Amino acid sequence: MIPPPGRTDATTGHQDPEGSAGCPAQTRPRNKVLAMTRLARCLVVACLAVTCLGQTALPALAEEPVEPPLVEQVIARLEAAAGAFPGVGKVGVTIIRLDTRQRASFGGEVIMKSASAAKALWVAAALHRRDVAAVEAIARNALWASSNDAAGQAIDLAGGIDRVNRFAMDLGLSHTMAYEWKFGFDRVSRYGPGPLRGNNTTTTDDLARFWELVALGWAVSGSERDPFLAWGSGPKQEFDGDRLVARLPDGVAENSAYKMGWLPAGREYVLQDDEVGPNGEQPGTTIILDENSVDIGAGIIRAPDGSAFVLAVGAYDGVNWNSMVSWVEYVSCAVYSVLATEPLDCLRSWDPPRLRERRSVPTGELDQVVVRRGRFTVTGWANDPDVWWGASPVAITIDGVTVAGGQAMPTGRDDVFTAPFSRTIPYRGESGTHEICVVAVNDGNGDSTVLGCRSVDLVGAPPREAAALAE
Repeated sequence: MIPPPGRTDATTGHQDPEGSAGCPAQTRPRNKVLAMTRLARCLVVACLAVTCLGQTALPALAEEPVEPPLVEQVIARLEAAAGAFPGVGKVGVTIIRLDTRQRASFGGEVIMKSASAAKALWVAAALHRRDVAAVEAIARNALWASSNDAAGQAIDLAGGIDRVNRFAMDLGLSHTMAYEWKFGFDRVSRYGPGPLRGNNTTTTDDLARFWELVALGWAVSGSERDPFLAWGSGPKQEFDGDRLVARLPDGVAENSAYKMGWLPAGREYVLQDDEVGPNGEQPGTTIILDENSVDIGAGIIRAPDGSAFVLAVGAYDGVNWNSMVSWVEYVSCAVYSVLATEPLDCLRSWDPPRLRERRSVPTGELDQVVVRRGRFTVTGWANDPDVWWGASPVAITIDGVTVAGGQAMPTGRDDVFTAPFSRTIPYRGESGTHEICVVAVNDGNGDSTVLGCRSVDLVGAPPREAAALAE
């Protein structure tokens, strides 16, 4: 009879029917010592796997908490800052890093009017159906000048408004829809303009996905991609068309492809032949619209070092137009500062007062105090949420007296929100036990934060209070 497959013991010549487990079963080795050894080994394995002699298996070691991806940390801070923009309405932000493909958003699913931001999609849809030469004639006007007539011609080149919608759906843009475009002539979707007339819609998630697919060469491919990016790159004709890059360093706009859309609160609107105003105004009357205002944009933002990311940001249905445009500009600046690792001051004098007051409370931790003869060194990390990429000030105290200052400064993307500090301070005070503390200093109008204190033995002369100095 052929024995079952298993491991043959080199000492006894007997096969171990349990293979690599080495646990005795029906076949027993002749060597009793070896048998007892194997039995003990199996008992140990069993104890570790289940329960042995009333003792439960040892629990698995707890894993170190994993820090969320950088884009998620940026989004969390932007979400916390959104409350500083009064009257901004509904907001959305979506970020996609093109180097890691990491993405994050908040409010990314909020449906907003697309306004002119959708014109880039329509030009891409035209390229999907026609060649570059046919589209180039209208592309600059549609993307640089944001011409409504040129955008309508892009829809026509794409095969009509429902062909544009099919193109968007094929790209997975589930909330992007063109219902009507009344420039040149009335283009109406067969799938229900109805009460949504004029409310062409999108989300920041959809816009970001579109520009990501452009970057990957999927939305426009081959010989079409480079011309498309060129048409959408550089400063636009109107300042409102540049909100996405307004606070970024010089030269970034020239290397970035993007498209904005805007419908300001308080804008004029002429009622169409089949429309009646909210107060009974008749067709042909010019009314002032305060509802459904939107400032929204998206694109591929490229830093001087060649790194790039996709950003889509919008504010919809707000009542404070200044807050809405400040939101778009501030978000773009903050995201760029972090992902491009470039210190930027993202605040402007016309931003909402609550934002300019810089009331966010800094965080951090004192890791250690190392004492040597005549000096001591403090190390740790600190971060002021009002600072995106830049220094967060700290102060060092001895027995409550400020003796020195320092800065927590990021070294790269990995520690942008946990910027390290290390400061060595000479000590000539009285010998004995003293309390050393480190404080994260709020550089605005908010509270400072004590990061930690240590009682240590120092040797020297009485401390003298000194101004905070950066080392």
